[in-house]
Amino acid sequence: MFFNVYCFDSYTTKSLWNELHRKYNTEDQGLKKYSIFKFMRYQIVEDRFVAEQTHEIINLEHALADAEMKLPEKFMVMSIVDKFLKS
Repeated sequence: MFFNVYCFDSYTTKSLWNELHRKYNTEDQGLKKYSIFKFMRYQIVEDRFVAEQTHEIINLEHALADAEMKLPEKFMVMSIVDKFLKS
């Protein structure tokens, strides 16, 4: 099956490699999903310093930027506000 799909004269070795890498490389996708999952699930708790937790949120935002996932600023602000305890 694999041979039949990619057995064309129009494929060069480099183009075949790029096509397979694009199709089957899930490492970057996993990193992106993990980074967004950690950011969305983070919750500020009452028994720790706010400054420490703010630093963790900033680190999570940097992890998203490193994974090339730039979220809109308004979304980021609303997400961070939502993480504070409802009191």
